[in-house]
Amino acid sequence: MKYLRIILFLVLAAFVNPISSQSGASQSKAEDPITAEIILERWARAVGGRDRLSAIKNIYTKADYEGTAGSGVVEEWATSDGRRKQENNLTGGHVISVFDGSRGWRSTDGRVREYSPEEIEGARNPAFIASYSHLVPDRLPGRVEYLGEDDARENYILKIKPGGTFYVDKKTFLPTRQEGHLTHTGLTILFKGWREVGGIKIPAQLSLAHTDDDYRATETIKEARVNLLLSARVFGRPAEGPRNYHFKFGRSALRVPIELGNGHIFVRLQINDSEPLWFALDTGASASLIDSNSARRVGLQLSGQSTVVGAGGAVTGSRARNVSIRLAGVELGDRTLETIPLDSLSAIEGRRIDGVLGYDFFHDFVLEIDYSGRYIKLSEPQGYRYRGHGEFIPFNLHSEQPYVHAKLELSEQTQVEGEFVIDTGSSNSLMIAKDFANKCGVLASVKSRIESQSRGVGGDVPTIVGRLQGIQLGRFHINEPITTFPNGEITAPGKAGNIGSKILRRFRVIFDYSRQRMILEPNERFADVDEADMSGTTLVAERPDFKTVTVMRVRPNSPAAEVGLKPQDIIVSIDGKRAGEIGLIGIREMFRQEGRRYQIDIKRGSETLRLLLTPRKLI
Repeated sequence: MKYLRIILFLVLAAFVNPISSQSGASQSKAEDPITAEIILERWARAVGGRDRLSAIKNIYTKADYEGTAGSGVVEEWATSDGRRKQENNLTGGHVISVFDGSRGWRSTDGRVREYSPEEIEGARNPAFIASYSHLVPDRLPGRVEYLGEDDARENYILKIKPGGTFYVDKKTFLPTRQEGHLTHTGLTILFKGWREVGGIKIPAQLSLAHTDDDYRATETIKEARVNLLLSARVFGRPAEGPRNYHFKFGRSALRVPIELGNGHIFVRLQINDSEPLWFALDTGASASLIDSNSARRVGLQLSGQSTVVGAGGAVTGSRARNVSIRLAGVELGDRTLETIPLDSLSAIEGRRIDGVLGYDFFHDFVLEIDYSGRYIKLSEPQGYRYRGHGEFIPFNLHSEQPYVHAKLELSEQTQVEGEFVIDTGSSNSLMIAKDFANKCGVLASVKSRIESQSRGVGGDVPTIVGRLQGIQLGRFHINEPITTFPNGEITAPGKAGNIGSKILRRFRVIFDYSRQRMILEPNERFADVDEADMSGTTLVAERPDFKTVTVMRVRPNSPAAEVGLKPQDIIVSIDGKRAGEIGLIGIREMFRQEGRRYQIDIKRGSETLRLLLTPRKLI
């Protein structure tokens, strides 16, 4: 799990002094005022004294890990000048994170990427704590504020920037608790027991928990050493792992056929010589996934517990290791798949979704997606040469997702800029993050809008849907894209939003993660008008064959509401053709046709009714 080693270092460094500090108004006694300086000085004394802390130039620890991410060993190295490395060797995966003081890298099962600028700034936070800079003056710059006492009056509370909020025992002046925040959840760490190494005390055991999901872990320190002779290579870029795929012919795969759903891309493959399965290609997924039922059906061995965070919240699942994947022209070995239930997404898509190919798949290849030709092509990054005339769009990888720079046109006079995640797994055109929309007045610029709901991993998300005047991506301008404003997390903190498949399908798209770039070649659909549903219905298709199409929601004051459609109505036929033959995607396309009149037969309980529906633009 990607948070583990960051957490441990936030703790180990919790015994070391600030460049500057502020004091709160609280005090333990009227005659004995407590300040941040006094707490820090006694904290430093309790763990060995500032002289000994000042003499420590680096520290190495090795811990046994047991928790929802599996079991194994975690190691870390930290220096007084703010360099830090963590290596997790767990049943849940092998992750190495390195920060050399100015640059950083992350290796996940041998796939290495460089930190984005935001991740570099984030890495400075635990590096500050790990360097003992809050307990040893004149190291890295920081700030400490005294917040008072806890409710039980047993701990002093210090807010350390960078670092987190620490609870310091009033009797021992050792920290008992730390609170912080990760990308998608809060974090709590409890310190249990203390041991001495190199003349200072470090916690013997850490208990970690997330506040927004079921993640729990215990780390028990088994080895600790200080002032080692460290090679400069320790804090260099991790080595790439061995190539774990091979092509049947040459250095690329032939054209691999794809199917297009409601904006999604599906490829047919096999898992460990299984029956054929359908996986979606998703640049917005930081790991590859398999549906829990599909994993059991093909006999995968599952272990541990993993948490996948989507727009609708967190979902808990398991993990399958050492999986092989075979698709036309290429075989991939030694893969790890997270498992989560995908039934609700299958119902919205109107077809079985067995899994998702995410970051690890895109990282390994140069991947060309031809929406018009309905195929993809995979090539080895080494030696790849692009010979077309497309637009090169650079991107940064943040949390294993590609972010590009784009401009939103709010009016003829007003544009706003930001970073957007490129998300082939989103069926929307454009989604705007809530904080960015509020800060930049994006939603206020949308004149016609309706309330709606979207569904993603984790559940349903309330949204507002409207039209922006335009979006500029590289040299390409898209007019009046349908834009969704979800009330949930869809990007990394501080980012602008999400560019989805209904914009990407206007291009032949080439993803080259090795060079952190995307190449866009416009196709015949580039100038298409972007349209949304005009019926006012939300439809789902039911297993096992997805031929039963049911009305899930009806929007008030819409054509569907006006003719009397209701939730739980089953669409039997449209213009005399069975709904199951048209399919959910086909029905949605019909309901985007303005002014068309459809004769719809529905089943409501034991009744069969005939309605006449005429879609009209709602936004």
